[in-house]
Amino acid sequence: MKMAKNIILGIGNLLMKDDGIGIHIVNRLNEIDLPKGIEAIDGATFTLDLLPIFQEAEKILIVDAVKGGGPPGSIYYLTPQNLIDEKSRILSLHQIGFLDVIETAKELGYCADIRILGVEPHDISWGMELSDTLDKKFDDILDAVLHYMDKFLLNNSKELS
Repeated sequence: MKMAKNIILGIGNLLMKDDGIGIHIVNRLNEIDLPKGIEAIDGATFTLDLLPIFQEAEKILIVDAVKGGGPPGSIYYLTPQNLIDEKSRILSLHQIGFLDVIETAKELGYCADIRILGVEPHDISWGMELSDTLDKKFDDILDAVLHYMDKFLLNNSKELS
């Protein structure tokens, strides 16, 4: 089966509460009818196994837990360069592996346009459910993902908000 050209890639660890927000979002997206040409993929904890996605996709919207210092549930619109430039201020919980995979993809000539929708976690302790804080904000987070999907993946906007 050929992969869609526009990917929503949820990453995280479902065993660590809010760290799994990207996976929870992708699971919900897979329950609805996404527009043609968009595929939602569970990227787990973001390993080199994901390189084929970067090879085939034109655009990738990554959804992940990101510590940016805001209140839990805050949403950050980022590029990979933002994570590099502001690494002392903004931290994806998977930043090291995350940036390594993206850098490897670039070195191999895979040129997907990448954006990140980060969500400030509240609790990353052991547990498979989201914290009450993120659970209450889940629909708002999902709406932000759908909005950004429409703006970035479907309408070619480069804006980050």
